[in-house]
Amino acid sequence: SPNDLLRLESSSDGVRGIFLNRSIKKGDIVLSIPLDACLRDDSPPSWFQLVQNDDDDDFDIPSTYNPSGWATRLAASLLDLQLNERKSNHDDLGIDGQSLWFSLLPDPEFLRASLPVHWTEDTVQSARSTALELAVDSSFFARAEAVEDLLAALKSESTLIKDRSEEQLREMCNNALDLVQTRSCRLMTANDKSDSDVPLRVLAPIFDFINHGSIKINEG
Repeated sequence: SPNDLLRLESSSDGVRGIFLNRSIKKGDIVLSIPLDACLRDDSPPSWFQLVQNDDDDDFDIPSTYNPSGWATRLAASLLDLQLNERKSNHDDLGIDGQSLWFSLLPDPEFLRASLPVHWTEDTVQSARSTALELAVDSSFFARAEAVEDLLAALKSESTLIKDRSEEQLREMCNNALDLVQTRSCRLMTANDKSDSDVPLRVLAPIFDFINHGSIKINEG
């Protein structure tokens, strides 16, 4: 909302993003997305929670979540939406809007090429940066652990994965993690009374395209 003010599409110059349908003036509300229409890291799907609960008795208490695990939980929610291929409680766009949003997400191979965690060792070393090498090493092992957690949870839900191979599922897990780690945002909710100051991580459909700009747009 507001209804009919925005559209989501790919422009003639190849820019994927949000476009205005009419003129606006200073102070107008351009975009408002309810929190329950977002994918949230504190509300992972049941199939992921069941597996995680085996290792963490406090998983049901958001304030005790491991902050570093937010991407895995959020990726599980995104995978659930993709694999179910239906309207969910998270979707405020309708079936057609959800399909459009998915269709405009970046190409997995293109996105992967821009993320150092997927770069070859030769590519990383060619940058001649010790800091980069250390960061990539750390990210690589964290990513591997996240993918294995997601795979283990998915394999427990045979009706969800259907006839997909482990290789296909692993690729989907990596792509989901790439998306949430590059398109999510942090929120501090108004009713957050915890002492941990751990922000809520969300993936907000449509809002995640708002930083896409066109070279044809002038500064006026």
